[in-house]
Amino acid sequence: MKSPFLLLCGMFCLAGHAAAANFTVINTNATGPGSLSQAISNANALPGADRVVFNIPGSGVHAIDVISNPLPAITDALTIDGYTQPGTSVNTLSTGSNAVLLIQIDGYNPPASSPVGISIVAPDCAIRGLMITRFLSSGIESTADRAVIEGNSIGGSSAGIHISGADYLVGGTSLAARNMVGGNSIGIWAGSSQRGSIAGNQISGNANGIVLGGTFTETVIGGSQPGAGNVIANNGADGIRTGYTPAGSQQTEVATGVIVQGNLIGASSDTGGTGTNRNGIELFGSGHVIGGTVPGAGNLIGSNRVGIAMSATNVSVPSSNSILGNEIAWNVDGSIFVTGSDHQIGGLAPGAGNYIHGLQRAIVVFGAQSLRNRILSNLIDDSEPPIDLGGDGPTANDFGDTDTGPNNLQNFPEVTSFQTAGGNTVINGELHSAASSTFTLQFFGDLEGNPHQKLLNTQSVTTDTSGFANWQFSYPGKIVVLSFTATATDAEGNTSESRPMSPPTRFANISTRAAVGTGDNAMIGGFIIRSDSSKKLIIRALGPSLNIPGRLADPYLEIYDEAGMLLAKNDDWKNGQQQEVIDSGVPPANDRESAIVTSLPNGNYTARVRGANGETGIGVVEVYELGQFPADAGRLVNISTRGFVGLDDNVLIGGFIMSGFSDRGVMVRAIGPDLTAAGVPGALQDPTLELRNQNGVLVASNDDWRTQEQQIQATQIPPGDDRDSALVADLFPGNFTAIVRGKNGATGLALVEFYNLDQ
Repeated sequence: MKSPFLLLCGMFCLAGHAAAANFTVINTNATGPGSLSQAISNANALPGADRVVFNIPGSGVHAIDVISNPLPAITDALTIDGYTQPGTSVNTLSTGSNAVLLIQIDGYNPPASSPVGISIVAPDCAIRGLMITRFLSSGIESTADRAVIEGNSIGGSSAGIHISGADYLVGGTSLAARNMVGGNSIGIWAGSSQRGSIAGNQISGNANGIVLGGTFTETVIGGSQPGAGNVIANNGADGIRTGYTPAGSQQTEVATGVIVQGNLIGASSDTGGTGTNRNGIELFGSGHVIGGTVPGAGNLIGSNRVGIAMSATNVSVPSSNSILGNEIAWNVDGSIFVTGSDHQIGGLAPGAGNYIHGLQRAIVVFGAQSLRNRILSNLIDDSEPPIDLGGDGPTANDFGDTDTGPNNLQNFPEVTSFQTAGGNTVINGELHSAASSTFTLQFFGDLEGNPHQKLLNTQSVTTDTSGFANWQFSYPGKIVVLSFTATATDAEGNTSESRPMSPPTRFANISTRAAVGTGDNAMIGGFIIRSDSSKKLIIRALGPSLNIPGRLADPYLEIYDEAGMLLAKNDDWKNGQQQEVIDSGVPPANDRESAIVTSLPNGNYTARVRGANGETGIGVVEVYELGQFPADAGRLVNISTRGFVGLDDNVLIGGFIMSGFSDRGVMVRAIGPDLTAAGVPGALQDPTLELRNQNGVLVASNDDWRTQEQQIQATQIPPGDDRDSALVADLFPGNFTAIVRGKNGATGLALVEFYNLDQ
């Protein structure tokens, strides 16, 4: 079957009159009989569609010197067919090119050279099978409609191909009415082993491979048919640019409606590179389609500085470009950079998702006004973060999803449980976002034994009046936990960042402030580690650095295991582990304060704080994680500190830091009467509890825990006495403080406890 390009050329050649003339080039002279210049002039003088063919004697490449004598512009329908020269051959590869081209039009590029190789000002022209090299401006420049540019090698110019004008495809939407740039090798070294595409010719890359400015309808660069795609590589600026900006001026030509399909833009190497184009594709304007959903429509865009850059001269005007079905790999700085609104990257239709891989950023949306960018069904491997709103790394979810920025900084779905049984995986989670709104959720992950992203599930959820929705799905296979990620897209098309491929939000620091007395009134802090290996921590006992009256002058710290065995002790942190404490990044501010750096396995531990010489006063006990997560996979799940609750500044205060990107369930308890039942004398008989965020805003409070009975019972660790206080809250990452007081001014010993409920 003949290719669409050959059929199209045939239609062009027959379009003007029944007897189209052939003009034969028989020498490489700049002008005169038998020259290419003379053949173009003769064709221009004869109305109708004509054809220039070649039959130059001798083997090898025939270079036509146009340095001092530019070729005349083509003013009437004409096909220039370099494939008619004996010894040439067309490309037979579906990706890349193995064509043999023997006709070279060379501008050499001195100051007096022609700025343009071939200038097309007439409609219905075709340029095939030529090497067009080293022109100051463009290898081929077309201001006309319905041009076919097929099977050429173009390099060493400011723009390999520059197409400008307006109202392309006035003639209709059929193949014959389209502008087509297909099957060319643009901006590569001819004869290079990188492609092996053209023998016997040396050319360098262009500044830009293809530049288009104007209003187009279905203008196609490449195509989905085998051999229609271009190889566009080693251009100093952009492989394809839909817009043209003269040096030192504003954007003057902005294209619309360009279709880019089936091309190799950059390199096919899967090992990365320094960037064969600055941008593989830079898009200005709107209505462009890069790739498609039919077989062969996707482009391979690899080893450029940036794969696709969607720019916008006015971000408040919707751009509406589509990136569908491409493979975008190993681009040095990133795969897809987005500025502007209403773009579609992937989609829900079969074949719409792009495959993106490499160690760089995958999809980045820049600009606070860049909104409604749908990012769906894309499979992203080896890129972290997969989707980045703002270009500043992962963004934490926020309560109520009220923050603003690119794609409104849409919150991502969160995981509450991840269970694998019998080869099946069941994942439960939540979405916290705008109230009473519908969202499309997508879930991705690697299957065990197949380390490549797979779209696992797509579902729709609607939030309630508080902005909350549960989700669940079951997958018939074992999903690698740390590969699992998810996105949420609202009804307007704002897609979230990908859920970070990291463990859940957790306690990174837990601390308690209390009055330190003697005997049973010493401050005792208990904490729990859940870990498959030892967890590195620093435990601190503070006093002198506290900016409060009555602070403990010289704290002394001891660490015990659950059997009561003393593991470590310290008085004055510079005595013993000074360098390790400094290396932790959180050394105490005062030399008399205590600190211990240690690695502890899974288990329950106690930190006891007292005055070094029997002193009393207000002190703080703190526990910090030091290991990197998830390499050090342990986590703090609880701290329980016993201290004396007095009046004013002598209340019991517990603090903790939630680290991560999403919210997690936390239980806080204030225990007093239960201590009496355990035989502790002087226990506080009716504690009250407040939980405040880092700004001092009250998050929740409780007096007598049964006011939240159902949620607290569900934790399976309710207090034993109705007068004890407790609360359960979903908390986003940040710093929090719990304050325990005695009701009606009572005093006594109490416990303040924090539990991470999502373990």
